[in-house]
Amino acid sequence: MVDLIAGEDQQVRKQLGRPRNALSGIFGPDGRAVTESLVDEEGIVYAEIDLGRCVQPKQMHDIVGHYNRFDVFQLHVNDRPLRPLVLPEEEA
Repeated sequence: MVDLIAGEDQQVRKQLGRPRNALSGIFGPDGRAVTESLVDEEGIVYAEIDLGRCVQPKQMHDIVGHYNRFDVFQLHVNDRPLRPLVLPEEEA
């Protein structure tokens, strides 16, 4: 698989040949690293975070509709009264 992906690119080959390919880090709401990350090392990453930085990205995120696309999805409401229990012999 490494030969297929990396070909002759030694940098890609080195990246794919890493023993663990692990990363531990803390990232802000904008996706940028808040601290120096640990790569292929054991340890704990600590950081002080500013919860105020979370407000603006949340205002941009559609927390209710999950990016509704009205050209693709529609909501239909059945406003007819429904019976809470329908027995098999009563079904049509």
